[in-house]
Amino acid sequence: MVARVCSRPLTIGGSFKTAEPLQRARLYGAASGQLDRAWRVNPYDYHHARNRGSLERRWARALPPAERSPHLEAAERWYSAAIELAPTAPILWEEWGNLALEHGRPDEALHRLDRSVALGLETSEVLKLADAALAAAGVEVTGANRTDKATEALRQRGYSALADRYDVRR
Repeated sequence: MVARVCSRPLTIGGSFKTAEPLQRARLYGAASGQLDRAWRVNPYDYHHARNRGSLERRWARALPPAERSPHLEAAERWYSAAIELAPTAPILWEEWGNLALEHGRPDEALHRLDRSVALGLETSEVLKLADAALAAAGVEVTGANRTDKATEALRQRGYSALADRYDVRR
């Protein structure tokens, strides 16, 4: 027997962007409730945790900066749960790295992005995220020698997989 998680589809796309703040909060709350139900039905499917983490990230971005922290922390917990269930899924590590960057933690972001590359992630925005994390960490990643600077900084920090990916970029 298959458990039915939701009785009606919930549109996540445009309705969140155009909704008034109270309506948006209700929509995010409803989506959160549906993802909670999916998690209870099958807590071993990492997609449920990933989707909930993604929802919390989107919710945080829809709020003023002063109100984002609880949703970013919730996203952190959900991505951590997803990683526990699927530690070799490179896209999870990239998304988790992006979350660390959004939370103002560039060193954590670089660690997670390095792991995603080490696991074989090649078709993503990982280098753009790494550029942003390096810049946030105070590394100059613009100009003529930007790839050399980034590669050197990554090697110094011990992120060899990410540094090798920059070498391929040349």
